[in-house]
Amino acid sequence: EALENNKQALICVPEIGLTPQMVERVQKRFGQDVIVYHSHLNHTERYLQYKRVLKGEKTVVVGTRSAIFLPFQDLALIVLDEEHDSSYKQDSHPRYHTRDVAIKRAETHHASLVLGSATPSFETFARASKGNYELVRMPLRVSGQLPKIYYVSTQRNQRQMLANEIIQAIQKRLDDKEQIILLINRRGYTPILQCSACQKSIECPNCDRLLHVHKADHKLKCHSCGFEKELIYTCPSCGSTHLRMLGLGTQKVEEELQRLFPTMRILRMDRDTTQVKDGHEKILKQFEAGEADCLLGTQMIAKGLDMPKVSCSIILEIDQSLLGIDYRSVEDAFALVVQSAGRAGRLSNHGEVFVQTRMSDHYALKYAQNHDYESFFLKEMQYRHQGSNPPYTYLISITLSADQKEDALNPLYHIKEQFDSTITVLGPSDLGKMMNRYRARLILKGKDLSLMRESVQRLLPEWPIKQNVDVTIDVNPRSLF
Repeated sequence: EALENNKQALICVPEIGLTPQMVERVQKRFGQDVIVYHSHLNHTERYLQYKRVLKGEKTVVVGTRSAIFLPFQDLALIVLDEEHDSSYKQDSHPRYHTRDVAIKRAETHHASLVLGSATPSFETFARASKGNYELVRMPLRVSGQLPKIYYVSTQRNQRQMLANEIIQAIQKRLDDKEQIILLINRRGYTPILQCSACQKSIECPNCDRLLHVHKADHKLKCHSCGFEKELIYTCPSCGSTHLRMLGLGTQKVEEELQRLFPTMRILRMDRDTTQVKDGHEKILKQFEAGEADCLLGTQMIAKGLDMPKVSCSIILEIDQSLLGIDYRSVEDAFALVVQSAGRAGRLSNHGEVFVQTRMSDHYALKYAQNHDYESFFLKEMQYRHQGSNPPYTYLISITLSADQKEDALNPLYHIKEQFDSTITVLGPSDLGKMMNRYRARLILKGKDLSLMRESVQRLLPEWPIKQNVDVTIDVNPRSLF
């Protein structure tokens, strides 16, 4: 309808890897050129696409979150695909949420806005339930039936990485010439290199973080600041040579799959394999063309992929999400299971999902097994209400970072006293060191976001902050860890 009226439309996707498939879908449906805009384009490519939008070309734009700022002239429709995804929140300045910008732009252009997801964010679904948004339900899949979800576990006295049921499921897909998606939300080989003698783990010198083992290139890497060094075989604390690698990452799972299934063709998709230009697109095209039996990767492969030959999705290490300390952890774990289920059996009626967990009785997993988002929403909202967490309240985080810990932490005690009783202030909390800077934080919590923002803006000039201290104010932070 937008194109028929000579207007523009924007479709946002959360990951660069999803743009090729979305572009292909749009071109097949509408048979026209599509403007693509994301951060992996070089400056010249981005400039040319920007100019096309500025000229008012009547077309569809497909892009990641930065596309929301393109200079549209006649915008009639905005679609946020997988609107729940955390990638829509910018985690560096300016700390905007694509959804908020989309709402404002839709108002300005008198455009329609569609927030699409099988697992909407709680903020969005709460507003839709109250009638602030129009709620449109799609109870049935476009084609085929929703896959069955199974919870399996390895035996406590066994050291095997994969449960027997998962090994059998993989073998069945290999025998039937079908494809598998296997998700573990951690890149690298293992997240911990620990000394068996003194029990100390190898830490990043710049951050209060452990170094991850990247066995393929014999490196230890920090996933926070990018620091890396050669893989060591002697403990720097006690000199012992008995170092052990603990935990799982995509590289270790790939190694185990290759050991169990020597003829299996595996494509690994994580930040390490998609750094090169068009890395996402090349891997997905190979998999779609049937050049691999298994696509192994981090959570980027759980989002929106449409691979007809995939009949089985496998998720490892879901318990870490369920036990996370952030108030959204359970919501994110539920979404991960349901979204992964959405990748299996899209053109058939025999899709299956296997989730390896020791917490199969967790309420989130029980609701996910029945694909019952609304019951999960009502249950989880009870806990949100008890903790006065979003969407019942709004949050603003105030983070200071400095070369010295006291310069980051001490001013927050004074700042805390400046807010009146209408705003709940949590902290200050010591967040430890990141990139050689010490960080501390206050959390503001309240029901009136305008009042909270005005208070911060009014009080900010009075804060006793030294010149070399950085201040980060994040309105409605996506996570608190």
